[in-house]
This record gives sequence, structure tokens and C-alpha cells, in this order.
Amino acid sequence: MNDQELVEIFRSWSPFETGFIESLLESSNIQYFVQGKYYSSIVPAGSGAVPIRIMVAKKDEEAAKEIIEQYFRDQK
Repeated sequence: MNDQELVEIFRSWSPFETGFIESLLESSNIQYFVQGKYYSSIVPAGSGAVPIRIMVAKKDEEAAKEIIEQYFRDQK
């Protein structure tokens, strides 16, 4: 990713959930950045650890959020 402004589009304590969101973004050709992915795997949840955050370029924010919202709608 280049010097574009990044915005957070998803936050979770679950590496499984964030991994799935990553695959949805990849299949839609949306570049993303993950913060805290590996840190959360070595520190137990609820211990004050940082959540896993997925960020995309500002220009991709709307499309990425729609993909995530559609996924959660389909889960119901």
C-alpha cells in the first residue's frame, strides 16, 4: 500500500474472524493492512491485549464495509 490514508473498517479479538474478513477483501481485490494480528495470538484474550484491526485505503472504505456488512447479513 502506498501513502494513502488508512481507515479502520473492522476490529475483533478473533484471529479466525479477521482471517475470514481478510479473505473476503482479497477476493474483491481490496488491499488492506492488519494491525495486531500476531500480537493477539501470543497474548490471551481479555488480558488487556490490543484487538486485531483491519484497515483499508480511504478510497476503498465504502466497498470494504459493504462486503463485511453483506457477510454478516448472510450469517443470519
